[in-house]
Amino acid sequence: MYRVLPYFRTTKRDLIPHALLVVWRLLLSCTLAPALMLVPAQSATLSIPGAVRVVIQPPEAVSDGARWSVNGAPLQSSGAVLTNVAPGTYQVSFNNLPAWLEPELEATQVIGGTQTDVTATYRRLPRLYFRAVPAQRASAGATLEFLVHTDDPGDPQNPGAGASLVVTASPAPAGSLALDNASGRFTYSPAAADRLPFVVTLRTAQGVQGTFEVTPLNVRPAEDIVIDVAPRPVDPGRAAKVSAGFPENVCANKAMKLCL
Repeated sequence: MYRVLPYFRTTKRDLIPHALLVVWRLLLSCTLAPALMLVPAQSATLSIPGAVRVVIQPPEAVSDGARWSVNGAPLQSSGAVLTNVAPGTYQVSFNNLPAWLEPELEATQVIGGTQTDVTATYRRLPRLYFRAVPAQRASAGATLEFLVHTDDPGDPQNPGAGASLVVTASPAPAGSLALDNASGRFTYSPAAADRLPFVVTLRTAQGVQGTFEVTPLNVRPAEDIVIDVAPRPVDPGRAAKVSAGFPENVCANKAMKLCL
């Protein structure tokens, strides 16, 4: 059986509210549509930290207090692991010990999710009697360092252990030169102006002294190198032949290889 639906008659007066409803819904959809659009999530940068472990040699330097640091952070003991380090390049530095020459700064690459292992070696400074120091050479950008002492039984003028020394240099270098009597550590760092050898004198209060020569090994600046660019005199005969049409690089006698 079929169901008969009732018939509703629509007049023009009924169409006006209906049309307004359609227009309102259209405006509503246009206003809210941009707000309802899905915005893709921004890609986040994921940084996985790494770790750095430094082992210092020899054990004697570690016993004397050798430590290491990354980018000036607090000092770490030998074998310690510095964790949660962002990936990148870092400078590993080492503390200064009186009787040891610390390792140079070392650039270390840290990779996320891995541990970077570094081995560094301290070198014991040479210990020399102040009256028997051999001639020294100091390279630019480096520091000359060694220990001096005042006790040598083989020297009749031996002043004995622990004697204080006064250091002088002639001619006086521009670079930093010093002697720490507490540790006996002598240091000299060449300056750019230091190019000539000079004599260092170590003297006790009683006048006992020792001397040695230091030669700075500085590279001469390019602006100080004089190049002679004066024009060379021209041979009149040669100039006449060139002006007459003879090439300057043609040999006058090919057998003898005599060229103009």
